[in-house]
Amino acid sequence: MDITFPFKTVTVHVQDSTGAVSSAKVDAGSESQTSFTAGGIQFTGRTTLIGNLSSGTDQNGDLSALLFAGDYIFDATPPTGSNDSTTATSASVTSDTTINIPCIDCHCHHIYVLQCTGETKVILIVVSEVTLALVAVVLSLLPVGGVASNI
Repeated sequence: MDITFPFKTVTVHVQDSTGAVSSAKVDAGSESQTSFTAGGIQFTGRTTLIGNLSSGTDQNGDLSALLFAGDYIFDATPPTGSNDSTTATSASVTSDTTINIPCIDCHCHHIYVLQCTGETKVILIVVSEVTLALVAVVLSLLPVGGVASNI
């Protein structure tokens, strides 16, 4: 008896602000049970992709896997020594597809030390345009004589 399983080819693409992230470990777990009939047999279960069982994403930041249809949570863990952080993405797999996981790039672009009358109040590490906007708001709230220095 030949049984054809209804796998979907899922390509997971991991990248950060500088481009593709190679050697990232990708885990995926189904959020619900999958049921299907193949070869006249009813199958029910969950699908799990374990990142430590593979070499991770290739030089293009891609990893392909065969998964059953369903809702998944994909986790991308950057390689050791990377400044990226682990990122999770939810996705529904209904057909062959590509899932993009943007890793958060934790490279520090600027470090600001805010001081008021010689006393350090807060240190802000700017990692994106969003926190840069936050720095601009905080700087506008400094009292007269407040100093912001960029290290």
